[in-house]
Amino acid sequence: MIADTSDIHGFSVAQRGHADDLTSVAADLRASTVAADAFGTVGAGFLAALNQALLREARLATELAERFVAAKHVAGTAAEAYDSAERAAGQFISRTGL
Repeated sequence: MIADTSDIHGFSVAQRGHADDLTSVAADLRASTVAADAFGTVGAGFLAALNQALLREARLATELAERFVAAKHVAGTAAEAYDSAERAAGQFISRTGL
């Protein structure tokens, strides 16, 4: 079994970076909401819909960030498992003289 564990670890780190970026995007979206009365009664419906959309997208970005964090964990665990299997195989070969 051959796996480039440095690439897998790199993938894991990249997932964390993507999660951090999405968390920042979500915060920016939440901060972009506008007071419902900013355009008076004429624009209240529009601003309510805009704010609702901004908050929905912020929630989705947060959910995606959480999935990237989970992917980071999975990739890191997989890389560690490959490393462990490689060490165990090496020790077995050393003991048996193959």
